[in-house]
Amino acid sequence: MPKQKLTDASLRNLRPGQTQLDYWCTSFAGFGVGRYQRVKLGVYPELSLADARRRARQVVGEVASDRDPAQARRDARLAPTFEHLANLYMESTPA
Repeated sequence: MPKQKLTDASLRNLRPGQTQLDYWCTSFAGFGVGRYQRVKLGVYPELSLADARRRARQVVGEVASDRDPAQARRDARLAPTFEHLANLYMESTPA
């Protein structure tokens, strides 16, 4: 796992390769670009490096407080849809 100071220039120069590489920031522990269980902060350059670092600090705080930052997304994905709830209602009401 390469470690380097993540900057706008270093992120612009990263290229996808045949194998997965993870880059960890030397100036902010736990902040990196790679693949493990992680929360997607956004897409660079739409989300600036500075904003990604701010968001990462929030996520690290959530994890430190024993909260799973990805759980809300999983819950939303598994939540019943309006169509499902409407069908349940229609099935349970007398005609």
